[in-house]
Amino acid sequence: MKFAAVTTEAEAATPALPAARHLGQTKASEKADQGCTTATQLALTLFATMAVLRGEFTDLENFIRVLGSLNTNTSAVNYLNGSVYLRQPGAPIVKIFNYEGYNINRKQRRPDGTFLYDSVELFGFFANYTLLTGSSLDSLPMTGTWMRKSEFLPWMELGTTPGELYYTTLAWKCMDGLACVAEDIMNIIKENYPKYLKAPSTEEVPNETSWTVFKKVIDQRRQAGLPDIIIPQVNTSTHVRDMVYDVDPRVLNVLYKWPLNIRFNGTAWSEIPGKQTVNNVTYIQEVAVDMVFPKDSFYSMDIYSSEVVGLIGAQGMDDGAPGGTGNWSVNMFNAIFPWEELAKNTTVTTATFYGIFSTFASWPVWMEMTDIPGNIVQKLFFSNGDI
Repeated sequence: MKFAAVTTEAEAATPALPAARHLGQTKASEKADQGCTTATQLALTLFATMAVLRGEFTDLENFIRVLGSLNTNTSAVNYLNGSVYLRQPGAPIVKIFNYEGYNINRKQRRPDGTFLYDSVELFGFFANYTLLTGSSLDSLPMTGTWMRKSEFLPWMELGTTPGELYYTTLAWKCMDGLACVAEDIMNIIKENYPKYLKAPSTEEVPNETSWTVFKKVIDQRRQAGLPDIIIPQVNTSTHVRDMVYDVDPRVLNVLYKWPLNIRFNGTAWSEIPGKQTVNNVTYIQEVAVDMVFPKDSFYSMDIYSSEVVGLIGAQGMDDGAPGGTGNWSVNMFNAIFPWEELAKNTTVTTATFYGIFSTFASWPVWMEMTDIPGNIVQKLFFSNGDI
């Protein structure tokens, strides 16, 4: 079986916005068991490859089929589940909460044939190659990843405190709509945010972000003589789901095989405050990866609508140099293991898996840029099978 990857990297796919709504719920993270970590060491032989899709659909149409639907009367629900980490200069990353939510959207075709869609995040979308090239379905199953680096959220009240947030989640399309949304999240939406039960039928203008909406709320509260922020209390005494930080044994059986050959393609670019990013394609011949993951930052989950197991791994390092001027990195590893492939895994054959590996890191010494504010970013699509 082959898999096709459709990715977007911090750029607009078309010049306008989707008719889409997004609602996420955060959950307090359990304190990590400091005495329990998951460690793995992999010898990776990497080969740069690229898959080219051909068929009756354009690249943009295939992208819409994977993310949503070509039928403008059909809503698509994309689910997100992962974790959020805080990094401050001179200190290692700290997991601060889990993230779970969904996006409900409806794609609208313009007269010129383009769709209303825009993205400034790091996404990776995966679809079955056979379905993508051999079917005429308007909407296809999708599994993917969403990774993000951002400023502190407004409600955190951290102002200009040095540091940033890193998000890493698995994502998938709910082929049965809102039926796949967790019960506790649906209860909150029905009671407090019913507009998110349906995708908007027209483009919503102007575009809003967490920051613009929050500023409006604060301005209104100040005019009324009220405190800037009051964090609402959510009743968590009922319908509480315990977060289990564990890895499917079938996945571990695949990862612990030696050697593990990985093919990849991806991009590296520089991130300098106030400057346009500079993209550079990176080809790596052979890499030895040795990472230790905290227990609460290396776990898997079954994704039933896509019939796969998703694996999330996140870790980082910082040498603790004064003022955050030393070497640091934040590494996010999201892998997808199809159920049918895991069933094939034996001592003789290895299950095929694929995913996204992203790294934010201080400048490598050889770049001679240590006196320039900023960092390097890498995003690689990988697979141990044909891509």
